[in-house]
Amino acid sequence: MKILFLLLILVSCGKGLEETLKSKTSAVTLGSIATGASLILDANSLPTGGPCATTSWNDLSGNSITATIVCAGGGGLFGSGIPTDPYRINFNGSSTSVDTNLNAQPDVMPSSTWVAWIRPTASTFSHVISLDDHAGAWNRSLVLNNTGANHFGVFNGASEWDSTSAPTLSGWQFVVVKFSAADISFVKTSSSTSQGSAPTYTPTAQTLTLGRSAGGAFDFYAGDIAWAAVYPRVLTSAEVLSTCLALKDRYSGATCN
Repeated sequence: MKILFLLLILVSCGKGLEETLKSKTSAVTLGSIATGASLILDANSLPTGGPCATTSWNDLSGNSITATIVCAGGGGLFGSGIPTDPYRINFNGSSTSVDTNLNAQPDVMPSSTWVAWIRPTASTFSHVISLDDHAGAWNRSLVLNNTGANHFGVFNGASEWDSTSAPTLSGWQFVVVKFSAADISFVKTSSSTSQGSAPTYTPTAQTLTLGRSAGGAFDFYAGDIAWAAVYPRVLTSAEVLSTCLALKDRYSGATCN
């Protein structure tokens, strides 16, 4: 009886261990969104009913940041929630933006990480995510730049630093910008570029804006943004990959490496 009892315990423990391993493997495979965000905007959370039926984009970070979709002139929420037609905010390149009250200035967030799933449709100069004041103190911004070879650029407080990654037009891509006191780095899927230094920033009054310069009606982005987040720290490479994996199945053709 004792031997039978021990065998039953071993079988039960073995099954528990197997289920635990399966659970852990699944978590690694599917990924999980990095914790501790200051702002998370997810188009899947928006009610349908027409491109501009709603103009409030609820923040999922728990910090109650206000985000307003400016879509009266075009753009707004599109999609049916399948990988070939995911929910996303479409930016028409001339008037659409998402304005938030998140203060991500470098004096408030000396280190930060900006993360987004985007699908640009034009590479004309535009701000994808911005703290730009359009008056010389550019501050932190992620831009598309068609000067010379098309590329992603990062305004770094005094000038633009160009990454080696080119935007994939009309394709979904996972982009990440990491700002720290010592460096700026940019990641597009598996391609990473580092500036190797960081300038002294001049804080401005602008709050985080998607789809145009934060300083006003300039440099509008053409394309889609389906998910965006801001973290008040530099994410690790493992956190970046995990966040990418957590969301990539929403978007047809998306990859994470």
